Amino acid sequence: GPRWPQTVALLMTGRYDGAVELAGQVVARTRAPIFIGVAAMVYGLAGRLDDARRLGEELYERAGRGEFVTPAAPLAVALGLDDEALVERCLAACVDGGAAPFGVIATYGWRLERYRRVPAISALIDRLLDLPIT
Repeated sequence: GPRWPQTVALLMTGRYDGAVELAGQVVARTRAPIFIGVAAMVYGLAGRLDDARRLGEELYERAGRGEFVTPAAPLAVALGLDDEALVERCLAACVDGGAAPFGVIATYGWRLERYRRVPAISALIDRLLDLPIT
């Protein structure tokens, strides 16, 4: 997991090949849900949608078997797939206490900003940031 922040940084700067390589290294070492989610986001944004969906399925299957999967992990999948409805549902789960707000914003804030045009998602981001609702 120590290369996870570097993976996100590469992704944020559009260096998808490097991000894909590092994400693969991270999930080869650990199958922690948050790393699976970030890898799915990397794959999705790099255009490897089938790989992103496969990792998303893994998360849902694991959660279905009773394993705790932080809502931040499926949010990463949704962001990678650019699935607006799924982003809204997953972000709502994060806001409702299922994920640490700082972790969500620090890792995904750069990507969430593109959804500010969607009033429901914008309101969820504000709630996550604990901003007054206007």
